[in-house]
Amino acid sequence: MRNINQIFVLMIALFTGAGTSFSQSFTINWENTIGGGEQEELYDMSPTDDGGYILAGTSRSNTGDDKSQDNFGGTDGWVVKIDAMGAVEWEAAYGDDNFERIHSIIQTNDGGYIFNGFGVGDDDTYGYGDYWVVKLNASGQVEWDSLYGTDDRETGVAILQTADNGYIVGGTRKADDLSSENLWVFKLNASGEIQWEQTYNNALDEFASIDTTSDGGYVIGAVTSFPKEDYWIIKTDQDGNVEWDTVFGGIGDDRLRVVKQTMDGGYVLGGHSDSPSQANCVSDCFWIVKTDDTGNIEWENTIGGDGTDLLYSLEQTTDGGYVLGGSVASNASIHTDVSEYQIGRQDYWFVKLNDAGVVSWDRRLGGEQRDVLRKLIQVEDNIYVLAGNSVSSETEHKSEINYGGGDFWVLEVETGPPFLEITTPNGGEVFDKSEDFSFQWETSLPDGPGIELELFYSADGGATFESWRTLDDNNGRTIFSVPFQWDPGNNYMIKITSNGLEDVTDGTFEITDGNTSTNSLASQNWKLHPNPAQDELHLELAGKEGMLVFYSLTGKKIFSHKVNGKATLDISDVAPGLYLYELLHAGENLHTGKIIIE
Repeated sequence: MRNINQIFVLMIALFTGAGTSFSQSFTINWENTIGGGEQEELYDMSPTDDGGYILAGTSRSNTGDDKSQDNFGGTDGWVVKIDAMGAVEWEAAYGDDNFERIHSIIQTNDGGYIFNGFGVGDDDTYGYGDYWVVKLNASGQVEWDSLYGTDDRETGVAILQTADNGYIVGGTRKADDLSSENLWVFKLNASGEIQWEQTYNNALDEFASIDTTSDGGYVIGAVTSFPKEDYWIIKTDQDGNVEWDTVFGGIGDDRLRVVKQTMDGGYVLGGHSDSPSQANCVSDCFWIVKTDDTGNIEWENTIGGDGTDLLYSLEQTTDGGYVLGGSVASNASIHTDVSEYQIGRQDYWFVKLNDAGVVSWDRRLGGEQRDVLRKLIQVEDNIYVLAGNSVSSETEHKSEINYGGGDFWVLEVETGPPFLEITTPNGGEVFDKSEDFSFQWETSLPDGPGIELELFYSADGGATFESWRTLDDNNGRTIFSVPFQWDPGNNYMIKITSNGLEDVTDGTFEITDGNTSTNSLASQNWKLHPNPAQDELHLELAGKEGMLVFYSLTGKKIFSHKVNGKATLDISDVAPGLYLYELLHAGENLHTGKIIIE
């Protein structure tokens, strides 16, 4: 419901399955949890001309939170329009007292919207369950509403607008006795009238995806199941006539989710597979296949870990590579493509590939429960919007509570250059040799295994450095405290290195024998109030300079603020919760405590 401007930098590592390649910084620009008191489930998101996004799925909730209408009965179709910062502009529920789902939504050329899904007519004219196609105006009001079906059970999965302002619609037709299951694709004119239709049948088949092609035809992706599941793609002409088709798979089950035409005229297929591969996959992993323009494989890659990792979204990026989205249950390992430790039961997983299908970097996001990424969109070269479903509360990367059994969760993320930066000490500090030395840094390295931090010190102003410590596993740590091992002096510097990254303190700092320091505030008054705090926090340091640092309960740095004597801090954008804090002066730890933000 509430938009939060991100105030902390997250961490990301880039793995190839055999070790770290390089690291990207990663920032959440905004995020929003959208839902009601019961359960909402997102299936699709599309960009809009005004820079915002249109979201669609299902809702069971009555009025309250982000819902403005009571539930009609069963599950309703639910559409939410958000602006470029994730704020809800309008939302509307569609349906009746039966069960409706929206699986696909797009903005149309006239500024309105159209969606395709599953609906049940009041008179059950076509059988239990039909394609449900609804055209909306720009404000979400219905312009026309149609069911398409037979005596069998049909489920609409995808819809795209065509060059003539009509629509191509695809989904699955299944016999009530399950004796047959095939693909049903048809072309509509702008008013929703069927112009042509085609049925495609290989065995027991399930529609997955459709894309328009540069020659005016279509490419269709599906799962064909006899006796096991495989990827199936079909290339058609503009009237849906088959030009060629091919099946890809291993000895296990392979479920295709997305097919798209690529910049070079070929095709890329994405889904998940439990077929054995050379990758270190135990259960389902992402499986990506790149073909030429006639369906011949150019390369393929299996990506995942020791859990169940399911792909739902795939886009080609502006650099010719690819970005994948789905859910990850695998934990981090240096032997797999998963670089970060598990957050909840399932987390958003966001993977970038180069144009040859090699993993460039990956990122997991989520809370303490189940978060499943269903759709991602590249906004700019290094900015992406992710949307899916969440049952997590305000933990880790989520700033808002779970409203019911599940909510829409949308966020914008931005990647940046890799970094490793010393924050304390950084020149000019005076430390007492009798007290512990607190060394701090910020980095884009991951909360995962295989990250080794090398620490060095110099007693001659940086002319030479000697090895000091090795930290074998970063594990999200950005602070290291240890008793001093060095003699008093005023020409010390620190260097930190890891995975090709390096930083050195900007200036020298001093170590005293405990009798000459005049900068300590340990015996002077300081005050941090109120606690609990809301909107504002007041810090007084008896006229001295210092720093207040906030950490999450897992030890991740949230923010820091320099103080000269006293300051009033605006904390209105900090998510409510319990935090750790540290007061620093001249590099010394004055106090460590806990504070509640309401």
